Amino acid sequence: MQKLKNFVKRFIKKDGFIYKVIRKFYHILSSIKYRIVNGKNIKKQNKHYSKQVELAVQKINNEYKGKDYIVFYNPTWLGVANSTKGLFKNIVPLEQVFGKKNIKKIAEAVINNNIKSVIFSQIVDGWVDVLKKIKELNNDIIVKVIWHRKLL
Repeated sequence: MQKLKNFVKRFIKKDGFIYKVIRKFYHILSSIKYRIVNGKNIKKQNKHYSKQVELAVQKINNEYKGKDYIVFYNPTWLGVANSTKGLFKNIVPLEQVFGKKNIKKIAEAVINNNIKSVIFSQIVDGWVDVLKKIKELNNDIIVKVIWHRKLL
């Protein structure tokens, strides 16, 4: 595929219509190939992330109802996870969040449990969407993001 792409680049102008059509077609084929080759792994990964969302919602519902704040952190990022655990009491482990359904579950759990402030320890894929959904559902909730940095 890459050889074909390089061949086309040599003979067709990069700002021309034909090049743009071929580029789009190449992108579509590459995406299809990726889904075919990695489909099983993608499904397994999405299932894992959905389970993590369920565990996070369960923790919010069981432990943090009516609390002043909760902090989301990614437990797989060890340095960030340890510093978050050291700084805060009301912590919720949460990995990447994919899909509108999972985003809505997290946001509704925060809203339904009357949590006043949500802190995101770093930003993981999908968390920006969770943040937006929380603000969309209840604009009065305070949302903060902590960015960790290694001191030299």
